[in-house]
Amino acid sequence: MRTGRLMGHSCPSFLRLVLLLGGTTVMLAHGCKAGLRPASLLADKPEVSPSKCDGIGTGLFHKLEKICQDCGNLYQSDEVTGICRFNCFNNRGFAFCLKTLHVDEKDSEQLVSLVEDRQSDLLLH
Repeated sequence: MRTGRLMGHSCPSFLRLVLLLGGTTVMLAHGCKAGLRPASLLADKPEVSPSKCDGIGTGLFHKLEKICQDCGNLYQSDEVTGICRFNCFNNRGFAFCLKTLHVDEKDSEQLVSLVEDRQSDLLLH
């Protein structure tokens, strides 16, 4: 797991991500002043795989996973990758990563819709 600083990226961008996801400003403000990342948002990376995300085929899963990996690499943060993956990509962190990576709006909407539809199908059964 990567540790240390948010190298090359402004703390306010990371702050926006964490606030978007319900983080606390006190912890983050302290981390920003020190130039360090806030304490781990997720102790371990969530285990996700095509078999654990019913309704998401292997091809789509790998596309979604690449988005989360790229987003985590951009922020040099395994926590960002984990947040993006949470709940089989059905979360605001995944949507944030789509915007951060400048994924085409139409493609973003389609990916979010596919993930949300998968969740809806699971709730109905």
